[in-house]
Amino acid sequence: MISVKRIFRNRFLEILFFFLLYTLVGYFLNKKDPLLLNLEFSPLILFFIFIALFYGIIEGIFLWLVSLVASFLIYKKLIIFKFLWFLVLTLIAGYFKYHWRTAIEKAETDKDFYKSEAEIMRETAYLVKLSHDQLEFNYLTKPYSLRQLLTEVKNLLLKEDIDIVLNYISTILVQNFRIYKAILVEKRKEFLPLLRIGNANLLNLGEAHIELFKRAIDSGKIYWIPFKGLKSKFLNDETPKYLAIVPVKTNERIYLLAIEDINFLYLNEDTLISIYILLSYIFEDFDLRDKILQISKQLKCSFEFIKELYKMYRLFTKAKVKSSLVILEYRELPEGILKQLEYDIRALDMFCIPESSRFIIFLLPFTDYLGAKSFSKRILNKYKIFTLVKIKEIDKRIMRELSKLIS
Repeated sequence: MISVKRIFRNRFLEILFFFLLYTLVGYFLNKKDPLLLNLEFSPLILFFIFIALFYGIIEGIFLWLVSLVASFLIYKKLIIFKFLWFLVLTLIAGYFKYHWRTAIEKAETDKDFYKSEAEIMRETAYLVKLSHDQLEFNYLTKPYSLRQLLTEVKNLLLKEDIDIVLNYISTILVQNFRIYKAILVEKRKEFLPLLRIGNANLLNLGEAHIELFKRAIDSGKIYWIPFKGLKSKFLNDETPKYLAIVPVKTNERIYLLAIEDINFLYLNEDTLISIYILLSYIFEDFDLRDKILQISKQLKCSFEFIKELYKMYRLFTKAKVKSSLVILEYRELPEGILKQLEYDIRALDMFCIPESSRFIIFLLPFTDYLGAKSFSKRILNKYKIFTLVKIKEIDKRIMRELSKLIS
């Protein structure tokens, strides 16, 4: 037997049901005019508008066709002029629904973008704090710079061989954080090992260990055992298998670093937070690596530039948010001009000088063609060494045309 709930999963069946209900009520009110078309103001008009606004233009036209057929069967004639008027109202309401939905989707996309940018800024602020707090202590006990490590990893992400990136991550964890035994996994249906340090393995895990993994992933918090608690902390009456678990969640995936053995001087909250931030930055870019690699083959620019270019491309394809590229050509760059250009662009703007070329490409997020044209005039008036090559709005074809832009 077909349930009512199953029937109402189909919006066209819903519309048909409401139309039959409307016709039934109209029949009880006026048997000669069940659709109430002969009234000075027919309620059917409101019905068309409501359906088009609630469901959309396709469903509104479906109701119009059903009503037209029903009116012909009931009244034995086509009331063409009145139904043409109904069709116009339905199209207007459906068009409004389309624009309203598009505006909402664009607003949600903008919100997600600004939220991700705010998250990046928050992590960057904390990264600056970690890089400058207790500077003398860091130089004595932790001879590394998070910014330098991130820069080197991003350069490696542009290489074809993924093992090079994973080996470098392993080197960072061993040399800079004194991790002797650990495993880096990606959480899918099961735990997929990406990297092993020492003789760590993911086999023969007890229920307590699996539960520990799940708790770390669900909470998103770093789990670790302070040094003073190592003697008293046990799992299943055994020494804990993991001294620390660092979960890292990106937009697309979940990664987890399970540490079995680490120098006790590095088993502290500051070090683990540094590892978390480092891995967060790495894997946020790691997820985009395949897409960015395709762009880097056409455009030899920095990882950050290509990443932002891809973000703007995604924003356009998803919500039609406009951004632009301005390509300028030069014969020779005077010393210090790149530093000056950094002060002439907005905080979100970026520029790149592709390898073995005499072009400079400006990426202008959230800027349409007219805004980019205004920007190019300002730069050309200030720096006479540049000549304008092209202004290109980022669209769906941009990824196929990148190599042609500077050819």
